[in-house]
Amino acid sequence: MRYLFILILFILSGCDVGSTTIPTPHYGWYDALGSMVSNTPDTMYEDEDGYQWLIDVHTGQPYVNEGSIYYTDYDCQGDPYVYVATPRMPQRVTSGWYVRPDDLDVDVVPCWSVLTLDGECLEGTGNMYYLVSLNDCYYLGDDFNPPVLPWIGPLHREMNY
Repeated sequence: MRYLFILILFILSGCDVGSTTIPTPHYGWYDALGSMVSNTPDTMYEDEDGYQWLIDVHTGQPYVNEGSIYYTDYDCQGDPYVYVATPRMPQRVTSGWYVRPDDLDVDVVPCWSVLTLDGECLEGTGNMYYLVSLNDCYYLGDDFNPPVLPWIGPLHREMNY
């Protein structure tokens, strides 16, 4: 009788009778109303155009990746570079929205000036940084907008079986 009870629990848990493994539980992300957001360890969302967005766990909406433009010369002149964003993850800088292509490698370049998001040019120190060339990124435009997602923050993790 005990063996039959264990066998029934094993089958109800989703395992085949001939299987020797038990399903491993993992965590998923859910919004404030209990809707599943992501069944993965992170809160990544891919939109219909293939762009990837991290979801802000406080709001349930895309985290907007904003950054500065780094220049190889003084006075925000020279070759422009941006922070190393993940490929396919849009990034907003002063000149609009850009996305790093899948095959664009990082460069180690000296930074002699920085153009902040509010348009201020700051002098750099010449320190070397891992950056990607802005000229080699795809320009998405000034009017590009992140998707509006159906989730309500805050997000939380729950155990999935």
